[in-house]
Amino acid sequence: MDTINITETEEQLVLSWDSMDNVKYYLEGKSNYFNYELISILDNNEITLNKNDYKDYHKYRISYVDTSSDKDRIVKQIEDTSLINNGITSNSNINANINTKIIKSYQGYSLSLISDKVYDKYLVYKKDNNRYILILESDDFQITSSIFKENETYYAEAFINNVLAGKTDEFICHDEEINKTGNKLSVIIPAYNASLFLPRTLDSVILSSFDNLNITVVNDGSTDNTLEVCDWYKNKYSFINVVNKENTGVSETRNVGVKNVDGDYIAFLDSDDIVHPNMYSLLYDSAIKEYANVSIAKTLIRENDKEPSYVLNIKSDNNYLVYDYDKMFNEHIKNTFDNIYFVAVWNKIVKREIALKVRFPKSNYFEDSAYTPALYTYVDKFIFVPDALYIWDKRKRTTVGTYSSTYKSIKFEDSISYYLTATCYPLIHGDLSKREYVIYDVIRDLLNYFEKIKDSKDPGVVKYKAKLLTLINLFDMTNNRLVKEDKDLMNKIEFVLKG
Repeated sequence: MDTINITETEEQLVLSWDSMDNVKYYLEGKSNYFNYELISILDNNEITLNKNDYKDYHKYRISYVDTSSDKDRIVKQIEDTSLINNGITSNSNINANINTKIIKSYQGYSLSLISDKVYDKYLVYKKDNNRYILILESDDFQITSSIFKENETYYAEAFINNVLAGKTDEFICHDEEINKTGNKLSVIIPAYNASLFLPRTLDSVILSSFDNLNITVVNDGSTDNTLEVCDWYKNKYSFINVVNKENTGVSETRNVGVKNVDGDYIAFLDSDDIVHPNMYSLLYDSAIKEYANVSIAKTLIRENDKEPSYVLNIKSDNNYLVYDYDKMFNEHIKNTFDNIYFVAVWNKIVKREIALKVRFPKSNYFEDSAYTPALYTYVDKFIFVPDALYIWDKRKRTTVGTYSSTYKSIKFEDSISYYLTATCYPLIHGDLSKREYVIYDVIRDLLNYFEKIKDSKDPGVVKYKAKLLTLINLFDMTNNRLVKEDKDLMNKIEFVLKG
């Protein structure tokens, strides 16, 4: 007896199983993924459940006890992951693979789940007295916890849309033997007061399936124990380097990082985000195969009390897509005002010789919006990998320390000035051969921003309109093919110039 037969209607579930002599049956349910609770003692080998009566229970099982001998009681369970009232179901048609790796980290032990799909949820169980107890529930690719130790038995389940998609008990423990070598890729992590999150970020790279990489953490004058965390990892792993500097902000910190690495490609990683274990392997392999300077991944965004969302949610049956600059510009670059995350530096790898052509601006505001469009002008071929490989974890952000908190203090008038500077940055630092594209993009972004705030009564808007008019008059638009071909843009320009 090892399975439960299920007959389901809209209101009821009928469970049945093979009966045995001298057996007492128990129906147990798991509420909110925690430990099983006794729901009912059964007199036979079938029970009908009204879903509304058990709507709080997501999983159930039948336990049975051999009562033939008081001395040798044998407790066994039949488990099923079918739903009670929209809980978790199993689906044998989903073929998913999960592999796991565990390492010792600064905060305890870290578990990385390497999978062939992006899952909504992971459940991790520990074996205790011949039964598995749920110990972790997560929607991340990588978990940091103090519970993982070698030689204990665990298994993990993964779900897609609340459907059980994969299960594994193959937990691979790693520790001192991890030794990434070579310089095909250098991962740069700027860190400011990041001690709460940095171990998790570093663990996700250490557990990467790509072994030919090195990591450089640039400590930007942190006032917490970020440097202590950095030194712990540096002393433990030979492929991790630490640069300690005075606080100047994220822009110059990234510039310092680029100067201190030697990888053929570089990747920027924020100190409170994580990467999928296969991210750098997929990006690097596709870039090398296609001789591309930039390789970009889809991004998964996690926010409190919100469903996960995707950035650059480009769908394709291919392993990756190839774009030249013209196609990249028309389909993506010129639409960055509507998808500002496209300019983020952290979901991609860049050929180092290209990265050295552009520095991050001195300003620490809208720095990605300045740097990335300028960088793209030097790139002739781009790769898109349509897998969600980077987790932008906005749940981990705090109001104390970290770079993200500095944006909250910007005054409206100052934000306009920073935005104007960032928008025009590619005109000065981009490849002159792409100037026609850049001018079009700058004008379009400025006008889109004007549309956004045109009804505001803030004094800063008046000043912005004057600056906008001056900037537009500086461009010789009559010779710009892209501007003239965009009738909507020409109408916006005419409206502002009359204004």
